[in-house]
Amino acid sequence: SLESMFYNNILLKEKYKLDNQKLKEYFEVGNVIDGLFQIAQHLYGIKFEEIKNPSVWHQDVKFYEVKEQGNLVARFYLDLYPRKNKYNHAAMFGMIPGKLVDNDYQIPTASLVCNFPKATAEMPALMPHNDVETFFHEFGHLMHDLLTKAELASQAGTNVARDFVEMPSQIFENWAWDYEALSLFAKHYKTGEILPIELHQKMIAAKNVGSGLHVLQQIFYGTLDMTYHDKYDPNGKTSTSDLVEELQNEITLYKFQEGTHFEAGFGHLNGYAAGYYSYLWALVYAEDMFSVFKENGIMDQETGLKLRKLVLEKGSTVEEMDIVKDFLGREPNEQAFLKSIGL
Repeated sequence: SLESMFYNNILLKEKYKLDNQKLKEYFEVGNVIDGLFQIAQHLYGIKFEEIKNPSVWHQDVKFYEVKEQGNLVARFYLDLYPRKNKYNHAAMFGMIPGKLVDNDYQIPTASLVCNFPKATAEMPALMPHNDVETFFHEFGHLMHDLLTKAELASQAGTNVARDFVEMPSQIFENWAWDYEALSLFAKHYKTGEILPIELHQKMIAAKNVGSGLHVLQQIFYGTLDMTYHDKYDPNGKTSTSDLVEELQNEITLYKFQEGTHFEAGFGHLNGYAAGYYSYLWALVYAEDMFSVFKENGIMDQETGLKLRKLVLEKGSTVEEMDIVKDFLGREPNEQAFLKSIGL
């Protein structure tokens, strides 16, 4: 609700004293790109090479080849800055899928389209930390799409179950929060000073403000979506708003407001029909799988290569639950997720 967002912001300022404007000074776009590249290249044993004077749709767009031991593995475009009439969110778009063609593997190609601040002559481009997290998230999708080894395009890259597709993106967000990773690239744009540990501690403390309420809200949305598409009888006595009232009062701490019709503006009911739960579901997997990195070291290349071979390369050629179990070496559980939200 608007009230919870309002009070969350007050809490962030008064209790945690996290100054997001000051924090931005440690996230200059060029440094963030370099750091993200360094992390991904190291973990997955690959190299990104920028192609000069490429054929692109705008002068801001950069084009890269992904190589492994000198061999071309994939290609990608980075279209990071806003401009008139451009798609105004952040997303990864597959362009050419990986697949086996006459004993040769078709080189996957994808683009990452974002809208990050652009540098001017007077001021470098500084990113709010949530943009940094978004960049890592979308780059997680990109690596999933590009490092595929699936034989069929229909099973390659991000062509996996809806409730698994957000796992590779959400696991990669963790490197935007971990101090060991941040210390590689979070440098003050003027002095070059590494992000102070005290500021990082404030970031972590503030990260989970309202996390319990947020998760309950997500469970409510997911349950509502699933119920409409499963048990709900549109010809029965219960209206769509009656169901909102019942589930909202049962799941969240915010009581239903009479005369409101939240479901009328719940856009995900169409695009994510019976699948809204998938973000939270995939996040539980992502945190469980990231716990392996926390155990072995978040820059441990052996674990990174294991993620690449057992998860990213597979697409949906292996049942997704088996992919999770193969990587973990056990059944998944929710412990790492609960710890990640401060429980």
